[in-house]
Amino acid sequence: PSWGELPALVDRMNHRAEIRSGNFPGTGCDDGVAACQALVKTVLAVDPVAVGDGVFFRWWNGTLDTGGWLENSIFIYTESGRGLPPRAISMGIRDTNPVTGVYRGRAYGPDSISADSNFELTYTSGATRGQLDMTVELNKGSDSAFTHTWTNVSVDNEGYFDNGITPNRQGVGAHKLEGGFYQGGEVGGVFSYRRNDRNLRGDASYGAFGGKLVPASP
Repeated sequence: PSWGELPALVDRMNHRAEIRSGNFPGTGCDDGVAACQALVKTVLAVDPVAVGDGVFFRWWNGTLDTGGWLENSIFIYTESGRGLPPRAISMGIRDTNPVTGVYRGRAYGPDSISADSNFELTYTSGATRGQLDMTVELNKGSDSAFTHTWTNVSVDNEGYFDNGITPNRQGVGAHKLEGGFYQGGEVGGVFSYRRNDRNLRGDASYGAFGGKLVPASP
């Protein structure tokens, strides 16, 4: 979809995930699908600084939005210049029959505009549900580089996953992962992480991700 077609696509999206601080103003995806649709369309209503190859970023009202979109989903990371903690959003058209295989795409988080940030997720289906392993690499080659792997995360029969960790739980290694599988062989979600004991106080770092199923080799 083009940038101009995204608001109509958002109106069809029926699954969302969000990580935000209680200090972040306004309604959000935790307030329901309709509220999340309105929030995402507010982001889209301001022309971006740059759009290309399904990726956008722009500054407005003291915030920086970084994101990307695919045929059936959108992923947004917002960081405020006013000292407020960031927010991460994933929204898409739910797929209740995700395909076993490897999914790859881009991750969004602090400093991810110019840095190389991506993820790889392997999904294995079961009789009534499945599980996934995922590795995210943020800001490769920079001082803020971060890599983490989640293993054996359960996926329910609606294509939804949540590892059950509270996003702001104290302690190194309190890495949240939540999201869903979307139509068209897509997957996306949100995550939070603490790299070391220096960010034990305050909120964890947040991120969002989205990508596609990698075609199987002939």
